Amino acid sequence: MNATIRRMTEDDLQEVLRIEDSVFSNPWSRRSFAYELNSDIAICTIASCNNSVIGYVCTQALLGQAYILKLAVHPAFRRQGVATLLIDDTLKTLREPACQEILLEVRRSNDPALGLYEGFGFKWLSVRRQYYSAPTEDAITMILR
Repeated sequence: MNATIRRMTEDDLQEVLRIEDSVFSNPWSRRSFAYELNSDIAICTIASCNNSVIGYVCTQALLGQAYILKLAVHPAFRRQGVATLLIDDTLKTLREPACQEILLEVRRSNDPALGLYEGFGFKWLSVRRQYYSAPTEDAITMILR
């Protein structure tokens, strides 16, 4: 996979939203992504291949703690290392503000995502009962220290 990682811009949002709508049952709106792009504490990056967005991650970092809000890969590019590239880049970027903790939530049934995060050293922290809807499902809160 020959993907490039770079900061997300407003120009990427149309492609990001197509992925968002195809991946999540409760997708973020354009407005939600625009808010993150303009936030002083947000870091949003994309993976691109042949000038097309194939994945993205949005993170917030403040006072030594970060939170991975979104991670998605276009269905046609899954299992090709795109999510690994995005997480690896995110973890390197978060070293700059010296984050001591990185948190995230993932659906309990999302074994590929759980395996990805565990491979980076994330550990289960807690269970958030019925956190997700469509379908209703628990979230696993994970942490990397």
